[in-house]
Amino acid sequence: MSNIQRAFTKSHSGQPAETRCAAEWQADAALHSEFSDVEAYIAFTKAAEAGLVRGVPPRAAPAGAPTTPPVEARCKAEWRTNAALRAEFSDVETYVAFTKATEAGLARVHGTKTRRQA
Repeated sequence: MSNIQRAFTKSHSGQPAETRCAAEWQADAALHSEFSDVEAYIAFTKAAEAGLVRGVPPRAAPAGAPTTPPVEARCKAEWRTNAALRAEFSDVETYVAFTKATEAGLARVHGTKTRRQA
């Protein structure tokens, strides 16, 4: 269950939203990545409690869509079995970062330069 979904299902325990949200913010590091600051989380919680927002479940992959393992798992498996990768990249973390950047379109692989024969 995501943090947003939890916000919809939390018991209110009679505490003001500010007090409850501040405590949740301190206790749950995942909230920091979902909300820019504690005030944003408080505003969201108040809106959710007032019925002004609704949760949308994550979209499921279409039936028959190929599933690929997470990039970290793929890279670690490739790293273990491919000596050329181990020679090219200093460590597996560097290879994972390079793969993520390549898949996001932030890095490109260029071939080696060759001279044209006249």
